[in-house]
Amino acid sequence: MVNLASEYPVRILGFDSTKATLFEATPDWTPVAIKARTYPGQNQDLLVPGTHTAVLAYWQAESAMVYRIVKTIIEHGKEFGELHPGGLEFTIEKTRFFVEKHLVPMAFHPGAEQYWREKRVLREQH
Repeated sequence: MVNLASEYPVRILGFDSTKATLFEATPDWTPVAIKARTYPGQNQDLLVPGTHTAVLAYWQAESAMVYRIVKTIIEHGKEFGELHPGGLEFTIEKTRFFVEKHLVPMAFHPGAEQYWREKRVLREQH
């Protein structure tokens, strides 16, 4: 989006933060904060609708590598969030919420599944 905004005039419209509670009725959408000056001409922080962030991995990717990636993202969420606002979306609590509400659209990669089982987000099926 930043590349597009540098070529064409783009105006991002936000919504009033008091309306953020409306997202509770649709848990697959969430309020996302866009920091001021993310886009040319955007002089204030904006709250926009967004969907949850996901990391996708090739199914044949090495499990140990995927495990390390997930662990690093979760354990360094604040630093990841400084690089990209979506980085703050990767939390144990949010992942647990999506799992419990059956909002995860596909199976976890075995490496990610191992991490989420260790954090008790996923439980053994009986």
